[in-house]
Amino acid sequence: MISRFVAGALMLASLSSFAADRVPADGNKMIEAAVERMNIFDLSSVRMAANIRVRNRGKTLEGTYELLWNGPDQWREEIKLPGYSEIEVGDKNNVWIKRTTDFLPLSISWLHNTLGFGSGLGARASMVRASVQRGEIIKKAEWRKINGIRCQCFEIVDQEHKGSREICISETAKTLVRTGPYKDEDLQPIGNKFFPRLLTSKEEAVEVRITALTAGEKLAPDLFPPLADSTSRPGCMNPVPPRLVHRVWPRYPEQERQSRTQGTVATSATIDKEGVPRGLRIVSSVSSSLDQATMDALQSWRYEPATCANQPVAIDTVVTTIYTLDH
Repeated sequence: MISRFVAGALMLASLSSFAADRVPADGNKMIEAAVERMNIFDLSSVRMAANIRVRNRGKTLEGTYELLWNGPDQWREEIKLPGYSEIEVGDKNNVWIKRTTDFLPLSISWLHNTLGFGSGLGARASMVRASVQRGEIIKKAEWRKINGIRCQCFEIVDQEHKGSREICISETAKTLVRTGPYKDEDLQPIGNKFFPRLLTSKEEAVEVRITALTAGEKLAPDLFPPLADSTSRPGCMNPVPPRLVHRVWPRYPEQERQSRTQGTVATSATIDKEGVPRGLRIVSSVSSSLDQATMDALQSWRYEPATCANQPVAIDTVVTTIYTLDH
């Protein structure tokens, strides 16, 4: 019997198998151009409103999301759900956060992943930081259909740590097509960019239905009031995500192995500016012993920290660890 652990969110995944197609010489430029076509944060101002649906503890909650973007010097996000609210106000150097909880809930992490942007998002779900990062190379490419769209998909490999991810580009629209649990539909223009009006994550049971998305002149400064009783720290919208550089696999407790206990443990964490996970808190449990094994392992993980303008910053995230037993 073989124990297998898989960690999502910021954890590196095992290498994917790709068809041995030739990698286009201009692969990097193709990826950069696709990211640029969808990066609404290049616009001088954006106003987005959406109806959202998330799963929390087995229940479906409906609420609203709003983004106000006046460029990197002035932005605001607000999430409203039954029993939960979150407001972030920021500039290019600092973020003020006010939540009804003292940790990042799993459902809110899923929501940000589905949106594809945020002040603490990993590269795998991001539409803004999807480009090839430092230490990564394009290894292989293949053509395939994703949700009926013919795409060229690139395998991006971390040369030092041997993890991989993929970036797919629509053959016709030349825009990003996210894979995994994400499905982005109804791509429409906004200014000189393109952005989907329906974003979903099947596995995470999240739906974002955008009801208004406009760009134009600068928004009024009084739309960005300071947050009272909020937590402030260095940060920005869409930082360069942290990079896992030291990982300790969790120990699979023998009792859980014998009883064939399997499942996913999700842990809320702050990756500080030294790259150390802090404030670990289980937000989705399997069993007390698997929870403890996860906590013990994560305390030894180390990252290259997230950065804003080349300066290290702390970010909030949720790390998921999947425990399975293979025959």
